[in-house]
Amino acid sequence: MTSDLPDVPRWQDTPVVTPTPEVRDAPTPLLAQAHLAALTATAGQIIPPLARAVGWLRWPSLVVLVLGAAGPVLLIALAASWQGWPRPVGIVVGLLALVPVVLLGRSRAATLRAARAPEALTAELAGFAAHVNGGLAILDKLRAVAQGGGARLIPRLTALWKVVQLPGDALEHLDRLPHLRWFLPPRVTDTWARVITVVWSSLGCYLLSTFLGALSLTDVL
Repeated sequence: MTSDLPDVPRWQDTPVVTPTPEVRDAPTPLLAQAHLAALTATAGQIIPPLARAVGWLRWPSLVVLVLGAAGPVLLIALAASWQGWPRPVGIVVGLLALVPVVLLGRSRAATLRAARAPEALTAELAGFAAHVNGGLAILDKLRAVAQGGGARLIPRLTALWKVVQLPGDALEHLDRLPHLRWFLPPRVTDTWARVITVVWSSLGCYLLSTFLGALSLTDVL
């Protein structure tokens, strides 16, 4: 008996037609781009006043640098005229006190150089905030540093001290950003530590110069 039904291929021979998947991921890049654009706009509002604030700190930091270098240089100059053990001691102490001065000078120069490139700073800040947790918090804390006019040294340093500490993976990413790394921990805290070290070491050099200088006028030396 002949069947009038058409031949139906076996299921193994039936071509599998994969339906075209729906484009469900299309909004994601758009959202990411919109988020980055919003961060860039926020960073663009923060960086110019922050760069100006760093510019205002140029002269106070230069005063600290000059006075900090004067103490060790004075000690070395006076120690060169002394006799006996105070001479090498004074020279060695003066040279050691110049080390934080040199380090502070390098930090100051790098920070000022970064502040003179606001476009690069804005791009780095927006990209960094988009890739780390708490990026918006970083922007808010940097905004506090940039608020107000004039030098306002103590308020700015206080606000800068409150900038969040970053996790290790974020620090590795931050260290590859040549401009922004000078405005966030740990570089900015290193710079502040160098300021404190320069102030106290220079003060110690002044006191040591006075003490040993007075001894040099006696028969002790």
